[in-house]
Amino acid sequence: MPIGDYDGPTPPKYGPETEPDWVQSRIAAEAGDYEKSIAYGLMHVGACLEIVGQRLSEISSALEGPAQPVDPDDPRRRRDEPH
Repeated sequence: MPIGDYDGPTPPKYGPETEPDWVQSRIAAEAGDYEKSIAYGLMHVGACLEIVGQRLSEISSALEGPAQPVDPDDPRRRRDEPH
């Protein structure tokens, strides 16, 4: 797959009256309205963190598996671990 191809879910569509938060942030900064720019920037970062949090939850759920029995003779086991 070439770099730049995206095989994930379709991103949400934005209505004609709105732009993504990062675009609004840039427009406000270029207009000199730095408070509005920071507010839109923070909304964008919050949205990104929400997506990352959901993805991390999916990844950690996939990595969790059944507990493995502890072998007391396994050389990889730390010696201070209980049996």
